[in-house]
Amino acid sequence: GPPPGYLGADLAPTAGDGWRIERLLTGDTSSSMHRTPLTGPGVTARPGDVITAVDGEPVDPAYGPMPQLAGKAGRPVKLSLRRDDTEFRLTVVPTPHESRLRHHDLTVRRRARVAERTGGRVGYLRIIDMVAAGWADLNRDLGEELERTGLILDLRGNHGGDLHPLLDLLTRRVTGWHRPRFAQPYTWPYDTVRGPVVVVVDEFTTCGPENLVVSLQLLGAATLVGTRTHGSMTGSIPADQALLDGSRVSQPTVSKWWDGPGWLDGHGVTPDVEVEITPQDWAADRDPQLDTAIDLVLGSLDRTGYPVPPELGPPTRGRLER
Repeated sequence: GPPPGYLGADLAPTAGDGWRIERLLTGDTSSSMHRTPLTGPGVTARPGDVITAVDGEPVDPAYGPMPQLAGKAGRPVKLSLRRDDTEFRLTVVPTPHESRLRHHDLTVRRRARVAERTGGRVGYLRIIDMVAAGWADLNRDLGEELERTGLILDLRGNHGGDLHPLLDLLTRRVTGWHRPRFAQPYTWPYDTVRGPVVVVVDEFTTCGPENLVVSLQLLGAATLVGTRTHGSMTGSIPADQALLDGSRVSQPTVSKWWDGPGWLDGHGVTPDVEVEITPQDWAADRDPQLDTAIDLVLGSLDRTGYPVPPELGPPTRGRLER
């Protein structure tokens, strides 16, 4: 049947007859998966508003509006809201992609954290998978983040996919510059990391990203921070087989060996700097893994610097030296 609809917001029950909007997720109009139903032209919802009914049916005080949004993703629904003492209605289109929307919202908040601590000097990329949607997320942010002088790549929770192109990207080095007449200089090769790279991993970094991070570690192209990865490095080719009841069976067919660490299946990749996130950190919204990554990038920039474009050459007055 149709998927459930979501509103792209953190909601909380009230003592009265509705559920309050605590926070609206940050969306991106360039992607349908990152659309936020409660924001946009003609939609005036904001934190503090109370949702009292969906399509005229009062919101359940225990379960909130979710039961009334079942099967309504992509279909217009009418919300009744209350702001202070004023009642009003909005027509919104719930999204089926709240998991991707929440991924984007978390990425935006973490990127802002990196920018604040580094004065905008360090880029931040977060990738949760390397299938079509993950590649779309990466390419949407890649150009801007590589303009900075260092890079943090967050692979925590990344559950797999083909990351071969990322190995090529992260091991490139600046060998030259282009100086356009009416634009900012840019690197050769294009899309090249300009400074130190730190990769953040955890126990949920699985399969494809494990192949990437152990390669980066062996090549000395990045510093790994976090906790030991999952250790699910055995591949399944061809893909999982679907059964009649809808379940799937994965048959491991490819084992992987690495020059140095050897066989890592069942063990995972040990980061260069091990940092755990404790339950107390989660409760206080602290991220010591990301903070350590920021410290490492800034320290490396202070020690080794980074490539910068050359000054303009002398004018030729229309003539070239022979």
